Amino acid sequence: TGRSRPARPLPPRVSWTDPRIVPWVLGVIGLYFAAGVTQILMGFLIQDRVGAAPDRAVSLTGLMLLLSAAGAMTAQLLVVPRLQWPPRRLLRAGVSVGVAAVAVLTVASAVVALAVAMLFMGVTGLTSTGFTAGASLAVLDDEQGGVAGLVSATGAITWIFAPVSATALYGWQPLAPFGLALVLVGASCTAAWAHPGLRKPPGPLLDGDS
Repeated sequence: TGRSRPARPLPPRVSWTDPRIVPWVLGVIGLYFAAGVTQILMGFLIQDRVGAAPDRAVSLTGLMLLLSAAGAMTAQLLVVPRLQWPPRRLLRAGVSVGVAAVAVLTVASAVVALAVAMLFMGVTGLTSTGFTAGASLAVLDDEQGGVAGLVSATGAITWIFAPVSATALYGWQPLAPFGLALVLVGASCTAAWAHPGLRKPPGPLLDGDS
């Protein structure tokens, strides 16, 4: 009989409560929720605020989502490589843009204003890049698989709750889901700028940030 192979040790688990990861999650989760709210409700906004007929509302809604995708693609393919910012600065810049974009979406009723806001919602993709890189750099090599799963789960969790809560709140009061989204993205922005875990550390990982 052949020798039994020694069991490989399991990689360490990365917990949601890990203090190395918590500030990164707090800095992005509100924005992820807000992005879900705006995409789910955009068709309603076009009909209710703009007053577009159903056939025109379909094309306008598609345009808004296209602009968001274009903003995200521009941020990822052009802005991030050119700026070469460290993760923390990307996180802060993206979520700050998100606060402004969600604020406009909360009150805007003109097509142009909605279009510009959705374009900049796409630009908040800077935050995702900063979050992914920052969370990865915060842990050790053998924890990379665990943190990758946590990063993916953060977005997935918001997409479980955002559609349900957004449509329910919109049926009750049309401004309510946007108010909630604005509060949550504002909380994430506050965490990104003020959380002690995202202040400049003595170590090298986030050096070069401002």
